[in-house]
Amino acid sequence: MRIFCSRLGRGVIYGEEDEVGEIEPDHISQEDYEHACYLYDKLGCTSFGGYTKLYCYTDVALLADVFESYRKLAMDTYGLDPAHYVFSPSMAQEAMLKTTGIEVDLDAHLFFGGGVS
Repeated sequence: MRIFCSRLGRGVIYGEEDEVGEIEPDHISQEDYEHACYLYDKLGCTSFGGYTKLYCYTDVALLADVFESYRKLAMDTYGLDPAHYVFSPSMAQEAMLKTTGIEVDLDAHLFFGGGVS
């Protein structure tokens, strides 16, 4: 871990001659390496840590965009907001009950639900 952290402050991306050891067991293609170098320069990164941070921000922004699209789809289709559910199965169950119009006996639901550990 010490080797990896010390390399985050470097001003360049790993060169082909660098030994990355356990950090990166699979080597990337030359095309992928050149693309990473292009982005590193184009985005004005000053260290590998900054490049990694930028990658994480981009990843989170894309994930947020996908989730917002999913929320809109669920709201339009079922009238349910996925952000109000901890797990997808609970939302799926409520969507099923809403779509089919089936009413669940709450006492039976609590009886059987309480017995599951």
